[in-house]
Amino acid sequence: MAQKIALITPWPPQHTGIADYAYDLAWGLVRMGHEVSVISEVKEPKLLDGVRFYSPEWLTEKTRGEFDQLVYQLGNNSSFHVFQLPLLFRYPGVVHLHDMVLHHLMAWLLYVNGSRELYRRVLAKWYGPVLAETAWQALKAGRGIWDTQAVTDVPFFEELVQHASALITHSEFAAGKVRAVFPARPVMVLPQLYREVMPRGDKYDGSFHIGVFGGVDTNKRLGLIIDATLNALQAGCSIHLHVAGNVQKDCLPLLERIQQSPLKDVTHIHGRVEHDELLQLISEMDVCIALRYPTMGETSAIVMRALQAGTPVIVNDVGWYSELPGFLAKLRPTDPDELKELTALLTVFSSKGPEYQALRGETQRYADTVCQFDRVTKDYAGFILSTKEVVQ
Repeated sequence: MAQKIALITPWPPQHTGIADYAYDLAWGLVRMGHEVSVISEVKEPKLLDGVRFYSPEWLTEKTRGEFDQLVYQLGNNSSFHVFQLPLLFRYPGVVHLHDMVLHHLMAWLLYVNGSRELYRRVLAKWYGPVLAETAWQALKAGRGIWDTQAVTDVPFFEELVQHASALITHSEFAAGKVRAVFPARPVMVLPQLYREVMPRGDKYDGSFHIGVFGGVDTNKRLGLIIDATLNALQAGCSIHLHVAGNVQKDCLPLLERIQQSPLKDVTHIHGRVEHDELLQLISEMDVCIALRYPTMGETSAIVMRALQAGTPVIVNDVGWYSELPGFLAKLRPTDPDELKELTALLTVFSSKGPEYQALRGETQRYADTVCQFDRVTKDYAGFILSTKEVVQ
């Protein structure tokens, strides 16, 4: 039975993975026969057949009644998600929590646009006065608690999630945090999947091609990847490194390191690439490396796109990444031998021998069985339409 669903979300051409996810989700829901509307700040939205677009101001008590369910695609970036907050406060609905840690968003809302005392008071409401004071003193010293791994224990989603009638997450890691605070809230964990998947390609020569994709920041540990790739190259491996995505200013010296090392001739800096080119690159890699520490409880769009394409990945054993299939290589970020272990993996895999072929086969089977976009979209629709629209 067709239902009327409103997605309150970032939307292409906004440069955020949540916008891309929402576009594919809407496409899948429309194909199932549902009526989908998008409420977004984007001025010139990427059009999608069967989808209507509205500005945030259009949603009122009267227009709210036109929908069977509201679904907020909520993440941590204030540039894309602040507009959702007053709507969520007034018109509760299902919250799809893409980032378990919302501390950055809440700090922007309360500290930057509110008052310093308001940030401390709301933080104390959920975590107690001692922790709030500690976070406050750190902030005054110029270091937010979100700059440390401790932020996963102070995610600060509570003030927003209390307005959700139900929640969707992509990890048990995030779901567990939510259930601990709101045990009566329905929570469903679903894979983060996309409709567009490029078939695996063999554009390159017989060398081993490593991909590091998405925005490059300090948490993604490009320095460690460079060191391990250089070690493998100097050990005689035929290897190429591809880096695509915007590089934050404080990571630019890493690119200079590449240019001053033997990696210069086997490294390809693609910069920010368009959507289709990114998917093509992912499908052509022999492995993607997606390290992350500290984690914000996020799910990696790059990792899921790689797995859907049958491309193996190497990740850190933290947060959501720990929940990935056991056949994937997972490095412990606090292990002093992490560089040695990553070097060994690249050295073994680059020969494309039995170990690598087994990994590639397992990854393809995972893509063919677990990563089924239509099935997951059906489960998504079933869950959001089975939940009540009032906060329990």
